[in-house]
Amino acid sequence: MTRPPFPANFREFQAWFPDDAACLRYLARSRWPDGFVCPHCGNAGGWEITARVKSRAKDATEQTPRRIRTLWECSACAKQTSATSGTILDHTRLPLMVWFHAAFLMATDKRGISAILLDSQLDLGNHKTAWFLLHKLRRAMVNAGRTRITGVVEMDGTYVGGYQPGLKGGRQRKGRKAAMVLVAVEVRTRTWTDKEGRTHTREYGGRVRAEVVRAETAEWIADFLTRNVEPGSLVRSDALPGYASATSERGYRHERRVQGRIRDTGQVVIMAHRVISNLKAWLVGTHHGVGRPHLQAYLDEFVFRFNRRQSPEAAFQTLLGLGSRHAPVRRGTLIGATDLPYYYEGDEIHDGEPEEQETD
Repeated sequence: MTRPPFPANFREFQAWFPDDAACLRYLARSRWPDGFVCPHCGNAGGWEITARVKSRAKDATEQTPRRIRTLWECSACAKQTSATSGTILDHTRLPLMVWFHAAFLMATDKRGISAILLDSQLDLGNHKTAWFLLHKLRRAMVNAGRTRITGVVEMDGTYVGGYQPGLKGGRQRKGRKAAMVLVAVEVRTRTWTDKEGRTHTREYGGRVRAEVVRAETAEWIADFLTRNVEPGSLVRSDALPGYASATSERGYRHERRVQGRIRDTGQVVIMAHRVISNLKAWLVGTHHGVGRPHLQAYLDEFVFRFNRRQSPEAAFQTLLGLGSRHAPVRRGTLIGATDLPYYYEGDEIHDGEPEEQETD
């Protein structure tokens, strides 16, 4: 697969994408990097055409002038396809330039961007429009074919959210219980030699996985490991008994570290703790807290950007490529977060759009 180039900075981004036509051409290259492939019959081959189609405006009539669309026609079945149909951008009414700006800001800034700030930057007229746009992009941030992390893996659980001082009555009770999140981090090693010829070794964090789970127990830890960590890897954790039983049952090696023996073992799962600290700082600093049902989508965004922190501009092209191959996500799915894992000990119903007082 030939990957399209990507802009190295915002100045290049502006030069590459001055209008919707330039955005459409780049989106088509991201969706079909080796040439057009018909989504209907799978035939590799076709041609680009221009067609006049009915306006999709709500107040459109038969007298409304038809709009011009660029389509791709299959050389085998003759069916026509647009670059956005069947993707995360399916049936969008927003200009492609808005999508591209949002994707670039979201992928390249390590702080991410909130819906209110995006609305202000792009003048969308409604922060809910920005909220839906960002959540559609978040759905495209998980590559279904991604490989599992491997080698030495540090793992820990943390609670996100919970009791908030200053909130009273129903606002304190509804949706304010903490959610359990499991985090796993690849531990990589960098070795170098200084001017005196001495060899130094330093560990640093590699790829990350983070998921919402019901509890930090052996059952949920084992399920998380099976899907995210390559068997045979060395899993470092604290002394919680669930890690020992989960790793032994699934073919992982396990290194148990005790918090009270730091002098003997080194700091306990320091890479996992750093990632958790960055995650919580980002959730509070950029979004001022997020709705519990939508937490997994924000975890996916954090992981996507963290794993590509060395090449954020390339992450922009990756996001467009994944989005162009992701199935459409409808409004009802986004509002209720029905496609995301949601665990709550109680009968709370989680629906409705985000509260007005929340940034996201």
